[in-house]
Amino acid sequence: MTLEMPGPGEVHVRVVSLEHSTGELPMECLDEGEMDTFRRFRRETDAGRYLAAHEALRHILASYLGIEPDAIRYVRGPHGKPYLEPAIHGGRLRFNLSHSGGIAAIAVTDGLDVGVDVEQVRDMEFEELASCAFSRDEQAALGNNNIDSGVFFRLWTRKEAYLKATGLGLSVQPNEATIGEGWSIIDIDPAPGYAGAVAVEGPIARVSVFRPPE
Repeated sequence: MTLEMPGPGEVHVRVVSLEHSTGELPMECLDEGEMDTFRRFRRETDAGRYLAAHEALRHILASYLGIEPDAIRYVRGPHGKPYLEPAIHGGRLRFNLSHSGGIAAIAVTDGLDVGVDVEQVRDMEFEELASCAFSRDEQAALGNNNIDSGVFFRLWTRKEAYLKATGLGLSVQPNEATIGEGWSIIDIDPAPGYAGAVAVEGPIARVSVFRPPE
């Protein structure tokens, strides 16, 4: 199946289930960075979901480009963000992957750096985590007591999407990072019980979310 490229300023977000890997893509197709991460998983469930997410990423990118999934090759930015090798479609297709729980989200644009983050909404010790993840202004927006899990994960996914779009990722402390001017951050609803956001530098014309059939 061939997928139509996103239009100018458009973001496609493809949501996939990670319940199982199809096994259609040999593990030899994973690059060195992916294999290093895969080997660090201690739980079989987590390793399987990681493999399924990266398998889905290659299949989706290949469907946009009209090539075989095993032909996908990545290069990495200074802080590890993957890009398509420039020889593939001139490197125009930009993408980002996030996975949490049983789903993954793959954001795709034509030429725009993009970040996506999805998180399974769950109860946690929000107060301690907020001090590590958010600036003082963001912590004030959360409130000091009885932090709402939905609000927490909305703020969390917005910041993570931005850091992934810029390529900074884990190279900066989240509570020291603020979203720069000129960036568009859009909330998405990837699946029931999950929060999500996409980030793009410049205006976003439209975000189209494609969810798996129920």
